[in-house]
Amino acid sequence: VCSTHAPTLLADAVVSYDEHQAVRAQQLLDEILMLTGPHPDAAALRARIAIEEGNLPFARRLLEQQLRVSPDSAALHETFGAALYLNKQLPEAQKELTTAGALGAPTWRIAYHLGLVAEAAGRLDEARQRYTESVGSNPGSTLAQSRLNALKARNP
Repeated sequence: VCSTHAPTLLADAVVSYDEHQAVRAQQLLDEILMLTGPHPDAAALRARIAIEEGNLPFARRLLEQQLRVSPDSAALHETFGAALYLNKQLPEAQKELTTAGALGAPTWRIAYHLGLVAEAAGRLDEARQRYTESVGSNPGSTLAQSRLNALKARNP
C-alpha cells in the first residue's frame, strides 16, 4: 500500500528484524535506500545486519557513503564505530563513538562500546570506568555488567 513511504518501510523492516527475518528486513531497507533523499536510520540498520553477517566491507562502504550525506546522524556514527572496532581500527572507532555520543546516542550504549574499545586497546582501567558508566546509566545493561565482572575477576 505504501511502497515508497520510507517511514512505513522502515517500521516494517524493524519489525522484520526483531522477528529474526533478516532477509525481509534487508529487502525493505534496500528499497528505502533506493528512494531519493537521505535515510540514515535505514542505512544504520542495513549496515548492522551486514556486520552481523560478517560483511564488514559492505557495511563500511554503506556507512561512509551515508555519512557524507547525513554527517549529523548518531546512528550512522555509532554503527560505523562498531564496524571500525571489529576491523581493529581502535582509535578511529573511539572517535566515531565519541561523535555518536555527542550527537545524542544513548549514553549507556556509547559507554559500553567505548569500554570494549578501551579493553581491546589494553586500557583496562578506562574500560572498567566505561563499563561502570554504562551500568550506572542503564542498570539493566547485562553486557556491561558482565564485562565489568570479567575485568574484576582478571585483575581485582
